[in-house]
Amino acid sequence: MMARGVSKTKVYAGIKQHWMKLHQKDTPPFDKKHPYYLEELKDNLEHSMGDAAQHAYGSGSGNELRVKMRALHSSSALTFNLFGNDAVKLYPNEHNLTPGEYQVEYEKKLPALYGKANLDACLSSENELLLFEMKMKEWLFDRKSSVSVRYQSEEKRFSDKEFYAAWHTAAKEVAAENVEKMVTESGEKTESLLYTPKMQYVDVYQLLKHILGIYKGIFSSRELPEKKKATLILGVWTIEDTDFFGTDAKAVKIYDAYQTCEKEMRKEFAAFHTAIAPIIQEFATQHVQFDVRLLTVREIISTLHAENRLQRYLC
Repeated sequence: MMARGVSKTKVYAGIKQHWMKLHQKDTPPFDKKHPYYLEELKDNLEHSMGDAAQHAYGSGSGNELRVKMRALHSSSALTFNLFGNDAVKLYPNEHNLTPGEYQVEYEKKLPALYGKANLDACLSSENELLLFEMKMKEWLFDRKSSVSVRYQSEEKRFSDKEFYAAWHTAAKEVAAENVEKMVTESGEKTESLLYTPKMQYVDVYQLLKHILGIYKGIFSSRELPEKKKATLILGVWTIEDTDFFGTDAKAVKIYDAYQTCEKEMRKEFAAFHTAIAPIIQEFATQHVQFDVRLLTVREIISTLHAENRLQRYLC
């Protein structure tokens, strides 16, 4: 999927240019075959990676440590650079995130109806869970998730009928009218889809599968501790620098197109949040205050008081 008027190459080049400005005297080598990937993973990380994080990323979906996390645009590297190895301290903030110390766990896998919901980071304090799905360039360019027809008529595999009904109510609200067949890269049709998204920028069905995993993780499998409050945070990297793509007329036009994409993404999230009201109520019935929030990477960084350390992401 291509964001209208914004190319992936232009975004990657802007990220690299911004990064190079911050590393003029100590520029580490880039991969000769992949111009937006550093040669060594350590050069893309703000902290040395501890054993727990190495294990999480080494056993996660995709080969994060060997290849993906070397990219300047890696969402996994972004997540680790935000939270590090040790206790995470959130400071008083304007974004309704409870200040305090949290323990961090990466690549948290939770049971959905089929497969696992894979959360980028799980922060846990005495009374609260903060669960993060981080998007750097993915919200602009990646194909969004759909829901397999296998999710239909699966009440027998899910004991909480009221939550199951609320989940499908929300899923229908964000579905496109025309459901297509799932198509592989070779062009072969594999299986019918129950829901395809009408949103272009917010991966609504990934978020809904995460919510399903969180609910089951708290109330069924007990893979998450039951807290008074649980918040799923969609963290998106955004561009505020009007000169990010350059200063000529063509670059100005690209930035205008980017702003249009971001405004549409925010509208999509607002519609999604309205759709999940029945789900939020089901958590409340179980005495857990649940919500899904949209925060920019800039806003998350501000809660960590890490603006100086993480200038590379403040574009």
